[in-house]
Amino acid sequence: MSPQSIPLSAAELESIKELRAKYDDFPTSLFEDIEELFRQTRILLTRVAEGSEGELHRGQLALMGIIYRTYDLLRGGIQQIPQGNKHVWGACLRGLVETFGAVVFVNESPGHLLDLVQGQGVNPGKLRNAAYRKIKELKGDLKRLDKIVHPGSTSLLLGLRIFSKAQKLAIFAVPPSVPSTSEAQEAVETLMAACDLIHGGVRELLESHPELISCGKSVAKIVWKGMPPNAIQ
Repeated sequence: MSPQSIPLSAAELESIKELRAKYDDFPTSLFEDIEELFRQTRILLTRVAEGSEGELHRGQLALMGIIYRTYDLLRGGIQQIPQGNKHVWGACLRGLVETFGAVVFVNESPGHLLDLVQGQGVNPGKLRNAAYRKIKELKGDLKRLDKIVHPGSTSLLLGLRIFSKAQKLAIFAVPPSVPSTSEAQEAVETLMAACDLIHGGVRELLESHPELISCGKSVAKIVWKGMPPNAIQ
């Protein structure tokens, strides 16, 4: 099955529709790339699900959770851009960076895959450090995202609009102003770049350690065969 033949869900189509309505001057290729990332979620989920014989193992569960989390954060972040919601967009991007750290962490030490879904999980600091080891620039990026997400001065003043510094005129805008075309495009592309990194890391893990799909105890039966068309609605 080719990626283009995989139908998008109503929720995915609505996300793209809202973005296109606000930014119809975006390059057509950008919308096509978003659709491709949505479809890649199903392809990766199917690849992991079909890696064992009808059983869902904890290793599979961890991998599928990473893929689904990436999808959810990507779609959520995209939805917030035409709304001008920088707080939620920042939280989604930070979540994607930390998910990338989880993928790097497991690629470095495959035996730790099950740790992600057992007990208290893996300390977030370890996941962040793994992301930094792979791409050192992410350390600065995450610090900036923390300032948006945590209730400090940067975060609390995101809604402030300055009309005139000379006259000291400002207002907290509700609803927030919509980002410009260039700002919005950069925001979308940043989310997509993080998603691409995670997808690439998952593929690398599947190529290098296919046995991880069947690691851990069986927790359920897998009831579909082939592409699960309604796995994400």
